[in-house]
Amino acid sequence: MFKISDYNLNPNPGFSGPPLDAFEALKHAKSIYAEHRKLKILSIAAGAGVLSFLAARFLYASALQQIRPLNTLVTQNYTFYLSLTALFSLFCVGLPFLVALYFIKKIANGDPIVAGKPQNAFDMTLLVAAGFAACLAGGLVSSYFSAYVQDFFGIKFEYAMDPVPTQAIDIGLYFLSYAIVPAIVEEFALRGVVMQPLRKYGDWFAILMSSLVFALMHGNMVQVPFAFIAGIAMGFAVIKTGTLWTSIIIHFLTNASSLLQSIYLEKTASTGTSLLTVYVFYAVVILLGGVCAFFYFRRLQKRERELHRQRNPFAFPLKSVPVLYKDSRFPLGSCVGKYVATVPMLTAIAIMALQTVTSISLAG
Repeated sequence: MFKISDYNLNPNPGFSGPPLDAFEALKHAKSIYAEHRKLKILSIAAGAGVLSFLAARFLYASALQQIRPLNTLVTQNYTFYLSLTALFSLFCVGLPFLVALYFIKKIANGDPIVAGKPQNAFDMTLLVAAGFAACLAGGLVSSYFSAYVQDFFGIKFEYAMDPVPTQAIDIGLYFLSYAIVPAIVEEFALRGVVMQPLRKYGDWFAILMSSLVFALMHGNMVQVPFAFIAGIAMGFAVIKTGTLWTSIIIHFLTNASSLLQSIYLEKTASTGTSLLTVYVFYAVVILLGGVCAFFYFRRLQKRERELHRQRNPFAFPLKSVPVLYKDSRFPLGSCVGKYVATVPMLTAIAIMALQTVTSISLAG
């Protein structure tokens, strides 16, 4: 239930003047309550989008099992299967969130998707490199963590992997289905439809909620930790560059590198030399990405301090630079509780969590 006491009612946080009079306090409380209602609408729209995706995935899997001619065609024709996978991503992920975007813009006056030119092309280049490195590092951390948990508890994380293609046309469709289409569609859905309208409540809140949904949508314990880390990196990059194309490129590079790794290891029979080559590639990308991240934050600090000096020529220099926008009227914990506690979102989280748990089995 909405409580006025959950929020800072001072419209000018940090101002130590006299308290608001009763009329102004009531007016301000009403505006906060209106924003709270919009937050619930955003949650319902995003939750409905996720539920539609889950329903479509269930119907798709059921159709493949129940319709015998389709099942035969999919199992015997890998080209057809990859084409069908690309169409599934396009329609079963993209379409529900396109409908959600319509309601968000119509009812909640949500911010539009940002897919234009970056605010600074050089910053975008640095953040693409840093984000790609963060995703690869997140993948390594998730892999070692998953292996440790499985060994320690004697369990196994189930994760279905498609066979690696060998023919040229199948390799092309492989990249289309698992690198190009998911990068565009999933970034539109998660960093666009879900994250962008939430930014008015704080950038960290928007990043964390979109990353949570992104992680749970993967539905297995192998990918959930990695997807959450990758979601944070890509969400940060989109916010700082002002365009969705930043995360689309990072997402594509991450998926494409994984596919290339699978093809390379398949052709070389995963020998010690080939595995060493993969680890060297990871090390080089992570090192270069770290250097790019260092230079980006140095540029950010210099730019923010210069803007602060121009706006406040007589003020003391900034000791620390705010990296992301934060609105003190909307505490992070309170916003998370209100966003999660709607029927569609709770239902979606419960189903995705159940699917994730069912991917765990006893090792034996």
